Amino acid sequence: MKVYISYDELNSLINKKINQPIVFSNVDSNTIKVTYAHDGFIGIVDAKLKLSVPCRNHVSFVISSETPGVEKIVSGVIEFAASRFADVGFMSIEGNSVNIDLTTIQQLTSALRIASISDFIATTSGIELIISL
Repeated sequence: MKVYISYDELNSLINKKINQPIVFSNVDSNTIKVTYAHDGFIGIVDAKLKLSVPCRNHVSFVISSETPGVEKIVSGVIEFAASRFADVGFMSIEGNSVNIDLTTIQQLTSALRIASISDFIATTSGIELIISL
């Protein structure tokens, strides 16, 4: 089974939460580009987000950027997010790589008894989540 979210829908969801537009685009089948226009001294920030499912129900992503200094900022943001969402479940962080065991997230345990996440596919217009029943 495939679950799909378009980049426009993802942008809309994020914009509602933080009131900042973020642009998503496809790089390849496992990587999306995230662009954020910051009003401060940073300006436009581009980062690549490589998504993978190394084993069932474990999500991994690596963030990289060619914009000077962004990788340091991203590391700080990841550490901040991990501390804010400590109750989300097991999360390990190594540099700009984040691994999340979805089975440890209380809100997902019932659903993951029935279905499991096996892959992500980045398309030209959105992200497909491959789910096995």
